[in-house]
Amino acid sequence: MKPVWKSAPVTLIVTVAFVAVFIGMLIVGADVISPSSTDVLHFGGMLDAFLEKGEWWRLFTASFVHGGIIHAAANVVSLWFLGRLFEIRYGSWNLLLVYLSGVVVAGLGSYFFNVFVVTCGASGGIMAIAGCTIPALFFDRKIRSGDRNVQIIELVFAILLNVGLGFYLTVIDNAAHLTGLFWGFLVGIIIFSQSKLSASGKLLKSTAIVVLMGLIFYGAVPRKHTYRYWYYVMFNSFIKNDVETVELLNTNSNPENPTESIAGINEASIIWNQNLKMLDLFKQAPDKLTFDIPVLRELFHLREKGLKHLKQYVITGDLAFVDSVSSTNLKIKNLPPIKYWLYFNENPKPELTGENDTIQTVSTTIWYDSLWQVTARHHAAFYRQSTIDYAGNAHGAVEDYFMNGTLQMKGFYSRGIKDGHFFYYNENGTYSSYGLYINDNPSGTWRFFDHAGLKSYDMAYTKEGPRYLDGWNKDGMQTLTSGNGYLTFYHPGYAVSDSGGVSLGMKQGLWIGYHPDKSPYYREWYENGILKTGKSRDTINAIFIYDKIYQEPRFPGGKEAWIAYIKSNLKYPENVSDSLVPPTIFYHLTVNEKGVITYAEPIRRYGFGFEKEAEKLLNDTLVLEPAMLRGQLDRGRHTLYSISAPSGIASNRLF
Repeated sequence: MKPVWKSAPVTLIVTVAFVAVFIGMLIVGADVISPSSTDVLHFGGMLDAFLEKGEWWRLFTASFVHGGIIHAAANVVSLWFLGRLFEIRYGSWNLLLVYLSGVVVAGLGSYFFNVFVVTCGASGGIMAIAGCTIPALFFDRKIRSGDRNVQIIELVFAILLNVGLGFYLTVIDNAAHLTGLFWGFLVGIIIFSQSKLSASGKLLKSTAIVVLMGLIFYGAVPRKHTYRYWYYVMFNSFIKNDVETVELLNTNSNPENPTESIAGINEASIIWNQNLKMLDLFKQAPDKLTFDIPVLRELFHLREKGLKHLKQYVITGDLAFVDSVSSTNLKIKNLPPIKYWLYFNENPKPELTGENDTIQTVSTTIWYDSLWQVTARHHAAFYRQSTIDYAGNAHGAVEDYFMNGTLQMKGFYSRGIKDGHFFYYNENGTYSSYGLYINDNPSGTWRFFDHAGLKSYDMAYTKEGPRYLDGWNKDGMQTLTSGNGYLTFYHPGYAVSDSGGVSLGMKQGLWIGYHPDKSPYYREWYENGILKTGKSRDTINAIFIYDKIYQEPRFPGGKEAWIAYIKSNLKYPENVSDSLVPPTIFYHLTVNEKGVITYAEPIRRYGFGFEKEAEKLLNDTLVLEPAMLRGQLDRGRHTLYSISAPSGIASNRLF
């Protein structure tokens, strides 16, 4: 028996080439199981757009590139057994002719029937060998009839199995397989239909095969209508323009110099207008692109719309435009995915999805009653969709909804603490208020709206305290400018609820309030924002005198008594290391008119049993002095007590 390198040198050389190319891919970092499209194309894989560009050599090189070790191993084994047997029986020249012409014609078949599919592998050539073997066996009279039939049946079974799998597994390119199979069958008929031929006759047949392959190549490869390459170039231009847009905005983003920011936005807007014009020039879209092109057009429209909103925010400083940018980005995120994604480099613009956040969270829905106390769904007035950490704190993007599905609030939390822009909405979908929270405290300028979504007033939160800036009445007329003038607030239906003067951003002089039925509620006198005296009436016309609008629920005996109560009753959680720093936990409390705590919720949870021990102090046996609102008993939700471990400092921060 001859050694393989003598009996089947072509099979050996091609097999070694398979292995060498695959090792080369691994050396440069390609994944052993599933290399990226970038790696496949870098080593010579085929993409129809690249053929239209003129890189016809990929029809040949793609056969030596494989999409992972399983793909490579399958083709190595198939070629070794099928190709080696064919070469030993019918010669190296015939194998080389069938294989090389097979990979070229199979590649053309893949190009003709597929759109924007990265392909690689020798399967087309191997199927050509299989197809050629059938007529070779049929015309080979040296093989006994029984053996011939068995071999043909086995070969046909293997072919049908391979092709059948291609109809179920999308990773298998049946277009290339079938084209290679039919081509090989045709070549086999040409080569083996006459067994006794002179050397010139064999050369003539080989020449005919090459000429036929050339005619197929000439007929399949376009020379004028290169829409796939045009679309590929256009798509990559879009991606690069998107990156350039982000860079422009980042480079020119200067809060202290809005002119620079606007210049960057204008330049980015020009880029996206160019994208849209480029897309409009694409007139020869095939049927398979009729889905992607409208999606891209909508994407460009939304990008341009978002830039306009951003520009208005820079000009006006109104956070409503930030909300509009956020809504536009959400629409972009919810667009149908692009079917043919043709940017094969690394993602140039990773999405900010919190992947760098080391805090593990899970998604959840929480139901709240009208006082924002956790309740069952059938008792709920609101519900929250958010992610929470291990202790149950909201962390990341949070959205609250009315029960009819209308958005009530959206913002960002950091482990239970409000941190970022927040937007609140009325049940009719209009704004209620919006502004910035920093470490759970409002900061900067907030804008407030009435129940119908009309502008009511702007408030600046400063180190000196909150200050009114501008205000408008129900008719949209500005009654407060730069902190001077007067304000009027309204009940639903636009009956007046409160009105009074403002000077330097603070309440000044007489303020009058009314109940929803328009009966008198209170009269208050202010000097530089400080309440001097107030008189209120309840619904039965009883009169109350006060010098403080709101008095929080108080622990009997005051701050010192509260600290003593904590030190006497609070226990450190069991099974917790002494090295763990005891947290201070702040609570939202709901206290009824009798001073009984009916609901307690920590602003931030720490876990490890701290809340469980703290809440033992806030039970229904603890009676507080009830809250007072304008001299009258008030039942509501209050931010009140802080609780820390016995060795720490405990205080009521509102005393």
